[in-house]
Amino acid sequence: MFCPICKNADIQKHDLKRIKDMLDTFELNNYSHYEIINGIRFYYDPDELVISEQLLIELETFKGTDNSYYIYEDEEVGLVIS
Repeated sequence: MFCPICKNADIQKHDLKRIKDMLDTFELNNYSHYEIINGIRFYYDPDELVISEQLLIELETFKGTDNSYYIYEDEEVGLVIS
């Protein structure tokens, strides 16, 4: 597969695995607190968000297209999943 960012380098399938591993490591180092619900990883800052039973129920009903999200509470809109 051609990679426009890599200056005409071809990316092989084994490269994709390495890239995914690097991104997973980056995520874990930057967001160490998370909950996995229905196969989706929800990262959060424990100093700003308490994972309550009600929040877990709300996250169980979330239908997202990505495999990880960052969640936080906004004073004006409430729970934000990004």
